[in-house]
Amino acid sequence: MGRINKPKRAINLSGLPLDVAAAQNRRTSEQKDALECGVSCGTLVEGIPHFIEAECETIYKGQNNTFIVLGRDRPSGITSGYGGRGDTQSGMIDLCVGRMAPHPKQENVGGERIYVDPIFATREIPESVSREEPTIAMDAARIYISQKTDIDYNFKLAPGTIGSAGLDENPKSAIALQADGIRLIGRENIKLITHGPGSAGGIHNSQGGLLESAGGIDLIAGNNDEDLQPMVKGFNMVQCIQEIFEQLGALNGIVSGFLSSQMKYNAAIAAHTHISPFFGIPTSPSPNCAPEGANALTRQLSQTLKSIIAQKRNLANLEPLYCNDTGPFYILSSFNNTN
Repeated sequence: MGRINKPKRAINLSGLPLDVAAAQNRRTSEQKDALECGVSCGTLVEGIPHFIEAECETIYKGQNNTFIVLGRDRPSGITSGYGGRGDTQSGMIDLCVGRMAPHPKQENVGGERIYVDPIFATREIPESVSREEPTIAMDAARIYISQKTDIDYNFKLAPGTIGSAGLDENPKSAIALQADGIRLIGRENIKLITHGPGSAGGIHNSQGGLLESAGGIDLIAGNNDEDLQPMVKGFNMVQCIQEIFEQLGALNGIVSGFLSSQMKYNAAIAAHTHISPFFGIPTSPSPNCAPEGANALTRQLSQTLKSIIAQKRNLANLEPLYCNDTGPFYILSSFNNTN
């Protein structure tokens, strides 16, 4: 996979208010090194948009565009989500870094403060905010935990075969992780588990609904579910391939038997004679059939029979490569399983 271009500089002061940026630029290199240069995780001045706080929210804010928000479900403005609608049991924790990425602004081009809501999906921003960089904005990374939310709809996710991409269709509790890259690291192992009827972990969801069937797991690349297909069960696949090998071997035997009979028949046809009306004397073999029959026997013996023998040998060599756990191309994973 090719590398993605990195369009912004490591140090970017374009998001600062104009007077603050001008003061920063007037400093000498020695002053910059001594004052708020950020080296060794020291104090660093950078542009941070102002966050629109809802009345129900408790906010813990760091110095460098980092937030923990405790409130109720809202994917954007204070009227959005089940918190904005006034629903109970819609508590939310939103851990967010890098609001208004990739070019956060503290003021717009007119010198007015910029206020932002949570930005779950990339959106365009007006030229009044910025005319220099690409006019897009998103929150760089977040962990969103909600007691009741429309998680797929809020993050603009393809519906797939599980969950719901519709608004107000099937609200549930949910946790979403969003960033440029996500790593789930288990030093020993990782399990992805869904519950269902009879599950030891419970048979109800957080809304009190009864689990009528086991939920599945969708792996969707590119947020496009147009060609979403079921995964293959490994043991069943091995059994299927082994049976195909057996049927191909049997077919090889059938063709070999047919060829043997056909060769005998062709030899008889090529050398056959008729009884003439002259005192029952046998005629000579057909001048057309005799040479053609000899040629056919030669081809069947030297080409067809040879190919059948080679194909049978190849089948015997091919199966252990893919269907034997000691084979170099064994089709079952030694580590990962699914139902």
